Amino acid sequence: MNTDTAVKSLTQVQEEAEEKTIIPYSKPYYTFPILEGKGALREKEVEDLLVNNICETLAEMGECFAFVGRQMRLSNDPAFLDRADLVFYNYALHRFFIVELKVSNFNSRDSGQINRYINLADCYLRKEGDNKTCGILLCAQVNKEEAQLCLQTIKSRLFISAYNIQKSAALTLTKAVEVADPTEETFGVYHISNLAPEIAEVLSPEWCAGVSRLLFADSGSTA
Repeated sequence: MNTDTAVKSLTQVQEEAEEKTIIPYSKPYYTFPILEGKGALREKEVEDLLVNNICETLAEMGECFAFVGRQMRLSNDPAFLDRADLVFYNYALHRFFIVELKVSNFNSRDSGQINRYINLADCYLRKEGDNKTCGILLCAQVNKEEAQLCLQTIKSRLFISAYNIQKSAALTLTKAVEVADPTEETFGVYHISNLAPEIAEVLSPEWCAGVSRLLFADSGSTA
């Protein structure tokens, strides 16, 4: 058989045609004016800003997008408690768009999470006349090669894009090196000087020391 002249299946042709209609409604990079100059933010803070300024958000999303909800349950089935960050509906494409917000760089685990949301929306949210749900995963930065590798194993209509969010400081817990005498109170203490500000606010040295003593306690010791 001459594979050069092989005819594509009808399903494949339909999927490629459908993809061409969806692509114009996605972007490789989103710039939300409300996030400019805000510095490092928590995901909830980003969500609050985008929702509280929904007109600007919709303008950046593109034409024909309508806002449906935030932290939206995708199913009434008690077995599925998943909540999507933001849900939009595109009335030109007749399909829901699930938007998941991340303040960190793209991670392959994130694509699995939003893929689950897309599947749930297709099963429980999509009604007769709606096309299959799309997903947009927004990250601080996206490694193109890693993203493409993840998308090869995902059948859902998912777009991975970057947006104008300042990446939060990395969580770095540095174990104290003062381990000469394990009876000292400083043994096993983790410094919090390099923590992201939002984490340092809620973690005290005393709290870290207490947890560290539990983690490094001699398994043979008694209370």
